[in-house]
Amino acid sequence: MRKIPFRAPTDSSAQGRGGTDLRPVFSDEFLQDYRVDGLIYFTDGYGPFPNSAPGITTLWVLTEHWAFPCPWGSRALLRCP
Repeated sequence: MRKIPFRAPTDSSAQGRGGTDLRPVFSDEFLQDYRVDGLIYFTDGYGPFPNSAPGITTLWVLTEHWAFPCPWGSRALLRCP
């Protein structure tokens, strides 16, 4: 496993419910730059995703229990207290 470092600005805040575009991380450019073997994507599942499977193992960790329509990958539900 390899970590990809991320530094968020100290004054940043996270907000949700914006219809995140799920496609950019599956782009050929991203996958070639980072040479990932798999991807774990934390999401509520609301937003557009690629029309075809990207060819890498994908785990969708969902924050809401609903019928996520993605035709590939595995799904897991993140339960928060």
